[in-house]
Amino acid sequence: MENYLPTLRKLSKVSKVTPGIISDFFMKEHQQNVNIKWIDKCYGSYEIKVGTYKFPITERPTSSLNKKWGRITNLQNKMVALKILTPLYLGQGLMDKDTFNILKESEPLTTSNKWLFDVFSLEVAIAYFRN
Repeated sequence: MENYLPTLRKLSKVSKVTPGIISDFFMKEHQQNVNIKWIDKCYGSYEIKVGTYKFPITERPTSSLNKKWGRITNLQNKMVALKILTPLYLGQGLMDKDTFNILKESEPLTTSNKWLFDVFSLEVAIAYFRN
């Protein structure tokens, strides 16, 4: 699987990926034909099947999606500055309220660490730190 990662990284930087571009990249880099399936679940994506592996890739780069859909919010920027991992299962309202309260504290980093241990289970935290 690791030998496909450089190809996937290159594809992720292409301004607009098409099945032809994906096929050409894999033929040039790995001399392999790939099965490509359109998936409309995530802002237009393709599923690339190579042997037993399946790789999802968006039609446009993440930076383009962020710019278009505004996926990086001020809240997320503040959380990143505090080095807070963002649990994906929390609602936006709860995250807004908790982050606002953390930023009001005299020691926001200490408070954010306490918040992190309160909202994350041990299993979720281990999964984050493994990757």
